Amino acid sequence: MIGSCGKRKKFTSQDAPTCKDLIGKETLGKWCKIFPKMTCEARSMYTGNQSRELVGAVDLLRTIAKIEVHLFIISAGFGILKEDELIPPYECSFTGMKKTEIRERASLLSIDSDFRKICKTRYDLSYLALGSTYLTSLREG
Repeated sequence: MIGSCGKRKKFTSQDAPTCKDLIGKETLGKWCKIFPKMTCEARSMYTGNQSRELVGAVDLLRTIAKIEVHLFIISAGFGILKEDELIPPYECSFTGMKKTEIRERASLLSIDSDFRKICKTRYDLSYLALGSTYLTSLREG
């Protein structure tokens, strides 16, 4: 399953990094060190309705014997995250960006190439819970 990050987060800070501060996934560790008490797993950071429902569905599916579920989250701040990756609070979203800006940022964060790698894994089912702006981040050009 692939979902998107959300504006509503478990932790917020006036000093949280913005898109301008987040210039690649390699900055993730730096910001986690700056906000150690506000860092949590990606699956827990986003508290909006869609994020809660998606995590709940993943957890429910995992109760079924022989079902293996992987959850990835497309973050406009850090790229594609595994659900258990630790992330700090941040303020960056594709919402409000022009298509060219989304694609440039997605390229900077390797979202398109990371998505292609995920797609090469043989899953029985793939589910994308993404709005149009986050779908745009998966397209090249």
